[in-house]
Amino acid sequence: VRFPLSARLKDPDRLTGELFYDAGYDWSDPQSFEINRVKTGLGVGVRVKLPIAGILRVDLAYPVPNYDNYKIHVSLGHTF
Repeated sequence: VRFPLSARLKDPDRLTGELFYDAGYDWSDPQSFEINRVKTGLGVGVRVKLPIAGILRVDLAYPVPNYDNYKIHVSLGHTF
C-alpha cells in the first residue's frame, strides 16, 4: 500500500510511504516445491523521487514470524 507523506508538496507522489507484505520461494523442479519453505516478510518503506537519479527507496523489513531479525534495504533508481 503506497500513500503520500506530505500534502504540502506540489507533487504528492514525490514523498510517499509504503506498507508491504511479501512471500517467495525458489525452486528449479516443480516436483520439489515445499510450501513450508516459503519465506514471508512485512515492512514499511519511504520513497523519494529525485530529479536526476530517479527514486530513492529505504525499507525496513521483518521476516515473519521472526520479528527480531529486521533488515534495512536502500536502493536508488527504478525497479524493473
